[in-house]
Amino acid sequence: MLRPDDVLPKLKEASNAAFYINGPMVHGLSDEMAADYYRLDGVSKYALALITLRLADRGLIDLNEPVAKALPDLMDFNPFEVAITPNHLLAETGGFAHAPEGLGETAHTAPLSYFLIKSRGAGQLDDDDPVGWHVLKSLLERRSGQSLQTLLLQEVLSPLGIADQSMLTGTQEPYWHTPLSSARIQGMALQAFFEPLIHNPIIDGKPYLKTESYKELVSTPLWEMHPLGHARMAGLRLERMENHEILAIAATGQNQDISIMVLPHSGLVFLQLGNQGDEPRFMDAVHSILHEEVPPTYDHQAAIARARQLVPPSEYGRFYICAHTPSDLATRIKNVDTCQMRLRPTGRGFDVTARTQGSGVSYTATEVAPFYFQPESSGEPLVFSTYKAGGYAALGQNSFVKAGVLGQWRGHIGGYIPVMLLVLLTGALHIGSKTSVQWRRFGWFCLIGPALVGGGLYADWHWWASVLYEHQLPALITAWRTGLNLGLMLLLALPMLAMTFVRQQNMPQSGLALLLAGPHLGLISLAALALFLSSIIWGMAGTFTAY
Repeated sequence: MLRPDDVLPKLKEASNAAFYINGPMVHGLSDEMAADYYRLDGVSKYALALITLRLADRGLIDLNEPVAKALPDLMDFNPFEVAITPNHLLAETGGFAHAPEGLGETAHTAPLSYFLIKSRGAGQLDDDDPVGWHVLKSLLERRSGQSLQTLLLQEVLSPLGIADQSMLTGTQEPYWHTPLSSARIQGMALQAFFEPLIHNPIIDGKPYLKTESYKELVSTPLWEMHPLGHARMAGLRLERMENHEILAIAATGQNQDISIMVLPHSGLVFLQLGNQGDEPRFMDAVHSILHEEVPPTYDHQAAIARARQLVPPSEYGRFYICAHTPSDLATRIKNVDTCQMRLRPTGRGFDVTARTQGSGVSYTATEVAPFYFQPESSGEPLVFSTYKAGGYAALGQNSFVKAGVLGQWRGHIGGYIPVMLLVLLTGALHIGSKTSVQWRRFGWFCLIGPALVGGGLYADWHWWASVLYEHQLPALITAWRTGLNLGLMLLLALPMLAMTFVRQQNMPQSGLALLLAGPHLGLISLAALALFLSSIIWGMAGTFTAY
């Protein structure tokens, strides 16, 4: 047991709204804090995990069953890819892309299927995933025949002895916010709400969760990047320190109304309430308390020994971009410049330069074990995934994906695309050519192809999100993407036509045209191939469907 006199002064110095739970005792929760209500925000993931595990214990859900088989009207089952299961959704490794920012009110009525855009395969990487939680919500409601609010009452509030009036469920969240995130819970109910993180409560003579389900909640990771890196439990994130493993809410958003740090094996829960913006100080205070007051619960050296048995890759990546992937083209391309990590080998490690939204870090990291690099002075460890031999990397709360050589150009080629289009459009001057009908056809290709490609790229950059989510006209997007790909086919024909002209000596025979025709054909061919390659790098070539 931690003595309040040793702990509370450090917590309150960091935040007046901080307190802690030690087994059955609550220390530092004022009457005012107990009476107020607080948004669940990221804590809603923990509530959804409790509901899911309870339904799994009752046999209503199989945590390893492909979700597509349970929701065939929502998702298509593909036997040639890793199937998304409820365990993937609980660990936020479903791989769904994020909805665009700034969607209007009318986007609330868009169907969930419009948001089911994959950015990576299931089980590859964890990421804040509101869309995945909505898929899980649909599964829970389908299999139970109850609304999510009813399930919250039946599976969480009532069994844990929380009064109905202590939880205000709020409104229906849009698909870019986690279900139940707008719900509010009263401060006095938090001890009972988080009790399952300390021990498995006995309800009417039976444990609240079965043994296997309880392990998924507090001790058995559903996914981990590396033996020394963070891991994912059901709705929670497991952080590994030198002497402790800490459970925290898996949320990327800043200023959560409820912040928690849990040591299940020690029966400790540290909380901060009220969205006061001092979460870093709260976390530092908790780390200090754990270092000074709590016996070790994690053997870091044993974990290093296990990690050193891994086979290192022949080479790590040099350029990574943020894996927090938006679904719209414009934001996805802009993020390449605003959210990236560059690595320069130093012999024993890397010089790390990372830039995320609004901040940047630069330091030297040294290898401790394969795929794991520790900063020489201060900073977050650099952790690579064993998947794809370093295909992903984590730096603190930020995740990155290896971009490769072409990926480095993804954020820069946008400035060159207008130049490519203008060069191609100059070929339209040959529409009136008197050399041959083939030259006139070449001129029409130079006019129609760039017009279709340029129009399609412009529409996708500026209008895709509003047309799909606010106006809900996916057929219109399919139309312009089909036109874009037809335009690319015309562009690919240009270099072949140019080579045919030269081989058959079908060239102008006199005047200035004789001097300029050859270089002009070469320039147009180069621009056509460059634009086609750019469309591949941007992920537009071969894409016909709206989502």
